[in-house]
Amino acid sequence: YTFAELEERLKKLPDDTAVIWSIFFRDRENVFYEFDEGIERVVKACRVPVYCLWDFSIGYGAVGGYLSSGREQGTSVARMVLRYFAGEPFKNLPVRYEPVTLPIFEWQALQKHGIPLLQLPAGANIVGRPATIYQQYRWWVISGVSLIVTLALLSLILSYLVKVRTRQISIARDRAEAASRAKSQFLANMSHELRTPLNGVIGFTDLLQHARLDESEQKYLQNANMSARSLLGIINNILDFSKIEAGKLELELVKTDIRSLVDQTMSVVRYSADIKNLSIKTQLPDDLPCCAFVDPIRLGQILINLLGNAVKFTERGSVTLKLEFEEQSADNGAFTFSVIDTGIGISQENHRQIFEEFSQADNSSTRRYGGTGLGLTITRNLVEKMGGQLLFESEPGHGSRFYFSITTKYIKSRDVTNVKQQLSLKPSDKAHEILIVEDVSLNMLLLKEICARLAPAANLVEAVNGAEALEKYKKMPPHIIFMDLHMPDMDGYQACTEIRRYERENGLTRSAIIALTAGALTDEKEKCLAVGMNDFVTKPVEPSMIMAIIEKYSLNA
Repeated sequence: YTFAELEERLKKLPDDTAVIWSIFFRDRENVFYEFDEGIERVVKACRVPVYCLWDFSIGYGAVGGYLSSGREQGTSVARMVLRYFAGEPFKNLPVRYEPVTLPIFEWQALQKHGIPLLQLPAGANIVGRPATIYQQYRWWVISGVSLIVTLALLSLILSYLVKVRTRQISIARDRAEAASRAKSQFLANMSHELRTPLNGVIGFTDLLQHARLDESEQKYLQNANMSARSLLGIINNILDFSKIEAGKLELELVKTDIRSLVDQTMSVVRYSADIKNLSIKTQLPDDLPCCAFVDPIRLGQILINLLGNAVKFTERGSVTLKLEFEEQSADNGAFTFSVIDTGIGISQENHRQIFEEFSQADNSSTRRYGGTGLGLTITRNLVEKMGGQLLFESEPGHGSRFYFSITTKYIKSRDVTNVKQQLSLKPSDKAHEILIVEDVSLNMLLLKEICARLAPAANLVEAVNGAEALEKYKKMPPHIIFMDLHMPDMDGYQACTEIRRYERENGLTRSAIIALTAGALTDEKEKCLAVGMNDFVTKPVEPSMIMAIIEKYSLNA
């Protein structure tokens, strides 16, 4: 045959035919073909399996078979040569009669022709076989388990690490600062993983406080909640300090109910003050605007740090949060916050030192009162980020006053969407269909518990990603959908887009889609509204906001 004739013949072979390819170099017309070119053209022309005789045929589309191994043959010859040169007579060298063959097959060719693996000889070598999921991701699994264990231990050893880091700074400051920057970047990136479990503990203990517990059980629960908040505060301080060092801390200005923020802040430190029999008070002006455009998380953090320090360093007397407002224009004003205590005060020689990281007024303060020494450093940086300056007045033995002013826009009207209102949290009797879409199981469980308490008659349906949410929506369109934005497979934006398209195509009433977001950035809100979402809730989820959403969208249910 010429090669072209051979190809035509191969194309017409019956399906039950098998082709064995040996070695071919020249055709009838004396045209020379390289080995790889020849076998590739034969495999391409055949609809039936092509078997071969040599292991170097694998990789060109041939199925394989019991193949002669050039390597094995070469190894056998080399052993005989070595024995000959070692002095063994040639006539004594053993003659190997059995062929040097190995069962070798190509994975893609087996799949192409539907040849089951069970029909192959035992011990067959399958070239190109895909690795199993475990083989592919074995080190990822091991690394993931190791990371989880590391994170679980990290919260227990953070205080120890801070002490070690402080000693390293005093011994070799330059080297320690370089290591600190690397540590800071790592901790800033890991903030979500560290905060999520503690937010879960705090959320569930908050829910449990509404259960029927006796006095001792309530006390135990309050202690657990306070301990979790204290640990979260330490982690937040260290992580925020790391973000500040790395230059990654950004403010998220939203319309915030100032009175509500003050009440929430005071409730955080009230229990600690009650334990020490301290009087804790607020002084708010009558003309205080309802809302101001601030970062509520960061402003709350500033106040909690200052109030927490005041309670910590006050043994008797009182702690007061005073707020003053000065109108500068129709929608712009200065808010001055002061935290006043009757505590131990700060000596003149320690005034400059207290704002340094990992520092307190003296070492005895650390031993007696505890703490990381980061609170005032972070507070000062946050205040400066807001355009203010943290100042203080203090007299040893008589107390201290820490104060700062921020200038921002304010308004007097309320908006249930953006303001965290004080609600009665009376359960809704509406028989809603509520779909919760959240990929983090802890967040899912917490949101389900909150919804179950606030809307006991509602039917709660859950989905772990956008694709599953879309399928469950098609089976039973819900009244309200709580949609996480960042999920695998299909995120919240894509899921909302698909749901709105399905509603239009089928003439359905629009469900209320509420974004679950880790922040309240303006561009993120605009993107949510652009894809058709109705509203948003900022994590960590609070019952008051969920109640506001349920009441707002019950009117259209």
